[in-house]
Amino acid sequence: MSKNKSEVRKELLATLYKEAGVNYRYFLSWRHKLMVRFFIFLAAIFVVFRWLYESNLSLKSIWLVPFFGFFVTLALWCLDHRSKTLFRACQKTGEELEKEFSVGKISGVYKKINRTTEDSILIASRVMGVAYFVCSIVFLLSTIYLLVK
Repeated sequence: MSKNKSEVRKELLATLYKEAGVNYRYFLSWRHKLMVRFFIFLAAIFVVFRWLYESNLSLKSIWLVPFFGFFVTLALWCLDHRSKTLFRACQKTGEELEKEFSVGKISGVYKKINRTTEDSILIASRVMGVAYFVCSIVFLLSTIYLLVK
């Protein structure tokens, strides 16, 4: 028995919606892993800097620590931006598919997530963006200060 076009379309939309959810969770977990690694990296940079400073082993090359921190922070910031772009694409796709499936005034989770993101000033993406920006500036200024000193 063959399916009519409407049934095939509904199955296709359901498959696309499921795939959007799988990808959304994947990119969110990728982003959370980046954030954890960023904070571990910050702690490691400060430990290495303090150890080198207190041990007086190599004060002439201590500027390399914040210099390295600057570039790693920029790399993590770029990766975070990319993962944010990807999971927001999944959100948008999910919301569009929910519109196709909508029945009455029922709204799906993606519409609610997108509305919350648009309405809120303090969201994780902005907080992390500020953290990456501030850390990169601090690392850059520290590098300059240690080179001039």
